[in-house]
Amino acid sequence: MKYWKNTLNWVLTSLVFFALPILLSCYGLGKYWATLENDEIEQEFDLLEQKLLEIRKMDNPRKYFTELLRLIAINSRAEKNHIAKLESELVSLKKTFPGIFRIWVLDKKGELVEKLSFSSSPKKVLQKFRSIYLQKDLSNSSRIQQLEEILVFIRHIFGPEITIGDLESSFDLDLRKSSSQKEKAWFAYYIKSSFSFFVSINSPENWEMLPIKNSARVFNKKNNGKIKISIFQPLVKRNRSDAEMELAIAMFNHDGNPRLNFNGKLFFIMPFSSTAKLCAFKFSENVKAFLEYRFILVVVAILLFSIFAIFSHFIIVKEVKFPINIRNRLSLLFSFASGLPLLVIILSGHDYLFEKEKIKIQEQFAQSEQVLTGFDGRFPEWLAFLTKKLIKLSQSWKTSDFEKNGPQLDNRIPQKFDSDVIFFEKTGRSKVFKINQKKDETSASFIKALGSLARCLIATLNNEEPTKGINSIDILTDLVGKHALDNLLHSLSKIIPHSLGLDSGWIFLYPMMDVQGKARNLACFSWKERHLEHLFLKANLLSTQRHLFLTKLYGVLPDRNEKLDDKPVPENFSDKKFFLNFIRELHLKQTSLHKRMSLRGHEILVSGIKGKELQGAFILAIKSLEPIKSEMKGLRQKLWLFTIACLLLSLFLGTRLSKHFLEPISDITRGVSAVSRKNFDFRLPALGDDEFGKLAFTFNEMMESLSEVELGRMVQESLLPQGDISIGDFRFFGRTRFASRMGGDYFDSKVLSNGCLLIIIGDVSGHGIASAMVMGMAKALLENQLILKEFNPQKILNNLNITLLEAIRKKKMMTCFCGILNPDTGVFSYSNAGHNYPYFFSGEKVPVDLEMPSYPLGCRKKAVFSLENITLSRGDSIMFYSDGLIESQTKKGEVLGFQRVKKEVSHLLSENPEKSVSNIFDWHGELTGNASIQDDITVAILSRNSSLK
Repeated sequence: MKYWKNTLNWVLTSLVFFALPILLSCYGLGKYWATLENDEIEQEFDLLEQKLLEIRKMDNPRKYFTELLRLIAINSRAEKNHIAKLESELVSLKKTFPGIFRIWVLDKKGELVEKLSFSSSPKKVLQKFRSIYLQKDLSNSSRIQQLEEILVFIRHIFGPEITIGDLESSFDLDLRKSSSQKEKAWFAYYIKSSFSFFVSINSPENWEMLPIKNSARVFNKKNNGKIKISIFQPLVKRNRSDAEMELAIAMFNHDGNPRLNFNGKLFFIMPFSSTAKLCAFKFSENVKAFLEYRFILVVVAILLFSIFAIFSHFIIVKEVKFPINIRNRLSLLFSFASGLPLLVIILSGHDYLFEKEKIKIQEQFAQSEQVLTGFDGRFPEWLAFLTKKLIKLSQSWKTSDFEKNGPQLDNRIPQKFDSDVIFFEKTGRSKVFKINQKKDETSASFIKALGSLARCLIATLNNEEPTKGINSIDILTDLVGKHALDNLLHSLSKIIPHSLGLDSGWIFLYPMMDVQGKARNLACFSWKERHLEHLFLKANLLSTQRHLFLTKLYGVLPDRNEKLDDKPVPENFSDKKFFLNFIRELHLKQTSLHKRMSLRGHEILVSGIKGKELQGAFILAIKSLEPIKSEMKGLRQKLWLFTIACLLLSLFLGTRLSKHFLEPISDITRGVSAVSRKNFDFRLPALGDDEFGKLAFTFNEMMESLSEVELGRMVQESLLPQGDISIGDFRFFGRTRFASRMGGDYFDSKVLSNGCLLIIIGDVSGHGIASAMVMGMAKALLENQLILKEFNPQKILNNLNITLLEAIRKKKMMTCFCGILNPDTGVFSYSNAGHNYPYFFSGEKVPVDLEMPSYPLGCRKKAVFSLENITLSRGDSIMFYSDGLIESQTKKGEVLGFQRVKKEVSHLLSENPEKSVSNIFDWHGELTGNASIQDDITVAILSRNSSLK
């Protein structure tokens, strides 16, 4: 029962003190790792998305193949052996895109390179085409005339829809459409003195997919399989290895989530067309690493729990002594009692602070995006403000001033407009005023087209017919797309975007009226493409930044070739190279982008948008993360200070309480130690009126009693014979071992006045003080009998029985064996009152029990005691003993018993009774393991020397 109780206690202790803290620690650490893992996985997803966007932007086959052919031409020209390099490049190209390219190559002599050229080789036509463009002194009209002569042959080779304009614009490998039939065709050429080649491309049904597929293939090859990009088309057969990708596509189709994580792989899905999808996937090293961390954590947790559980099993179940004292145990208990909730607080606090930091960062991102969106939305307002300024300026001009002093108006145009000003007469004649001399020249084609438009508009305003030969509708369509004339007229005196010929940008048209209200001139302010956006950024970006706390604004306006470091604002922004990759990613995503980055050892928050009003502009807001980090650091410090304060408080309370409880216990411990040293004069100090005070009072009373008991023990020991007795050839020695401080065993030996030796041994039932008192009474009665010279054992026991029966009234019984030895004759007369039968040892003979059945003393009033005699020869011995010896248990739990004692004691006897008694007690100690005894033990030996001295 005790074992199962201890086992249940051990199980509960292990669960509460070991399993619970370890599980909480594992939970907290696991959740922390999960947060880190999610952040790193999100970064990996961002990387996959960026790679897909880079592939996705290759969706323009014309642009892609134009750049690819130009790269081949550049690489070939860079080598000494142009034709050999061109051959390797073209072979690779045809292998990559089989069946769609027809290429003809001419060397520097104009000869056709047969092995590189398409089988159908229009050699003469291509040589003529090459010679036309290599003639440096050929005028433009002559070139067009010669091209027209071979146009029919060019169309036969490349496609029926080629025009002279296409032949001029497709120069330097600019692909132009040569056929728009079911199978569309494209052509381009590259003509240099070193070599030339002509390309015809037949676009198949999957024409739009070719650049994507090739870009994915090149990327997979360069990336060595770390990231793999695939194109999913439902009707295309796939390998079995694509089963996971198909599962990812199915999950994407089900819930629309482009980011998928399963089986240790990360998938990012991006729609490409109505059916096709791009899929990028990679093995996540972070997932693998965190799985290893979790495995190690589980192993360590199990190991720690096992160690603590095994240790506690020895303490609780096996009851091995605990090596830590009570004071330290109590302190540990208080530490645990406070540490467990503190652990919960720390874990919860950490999660709270982490979530709070994420929320604050998201708030900063949202605020930054709001600022950037608001800044972008101010562009139309700024245009309206600029329009008012232009109207006011234009209204100050007079037609007469322009006609008479036009060139002198330069000083009246503010530099801040940073524009060209062109005045048009109703005849179309123009006058250009250059405000910024560093600006590119306004193209003649733009001025010519705008002049024609001005004539048309002035005529329309004056309700007149335009000049003969001018198609006003066509001109307006070139300017504003397909707007009607009324819409354009409403746009006068407004800044509007335009696209005239090869130019695009912004214009402001203002009609100059005469006194009759007729439009005589048209003033035009013009800006190049994205120039007004740049002016807006320069004028407003830094002023907006001044009103923002710890925030920098940065704007970029890419050129037509998407050069992302063109026209930055501010121009002296020192970290523009650092943010170039961020702008590239923003350019790919074409939407807002937020990132947490590290710049020169400082963490920053970067938000970017592509302007809607500021078309083509990328605006960035860069904020320092230091305020958030400082706030989080302060909160973490407060959390740890609170934790440490609580822990110190618990340790202080544990120490104080342990002192309050353990000092009285320590005093009591010293008192117990005093008892073990038999220092019964020790007393505990007064400990108050509580339980400890009552315990101290009881202890002191107990010490008083023990002092009296010790005195009684000393008296009892004095009643027992000291040392051995020798009389003639006989020697007698005995020893008693009490089960408690005082016992009920009694033996005595006296030399009587007649020269005989009296031996008496008795055993009062039980042990302790009451038994000792009965024993003392028996001693006194015996002395009284001896005074009366009653030397008969039978009569002595009769007298003792009557006296004890009257005194103790059957409350105690006493067994007693009484014998008298005549040393002269060796006759030993004895009588027994219920005592254990002594053993008689004679030479080699088997020991004999001196049997004499009878009742103990104090049991019956009419008890009858017999008298027997036995003669001791030389070498004979008699062993007297009490039942404490017979009833002792061995270490195995076996009772010694009469027969075993009689058998084994015979080997322990010697002629010296004292040595014999010592041997018997040593033998007893070995068998019982010196365990505490349950009853008093007395052993006495009477022996006769084996020879004469």
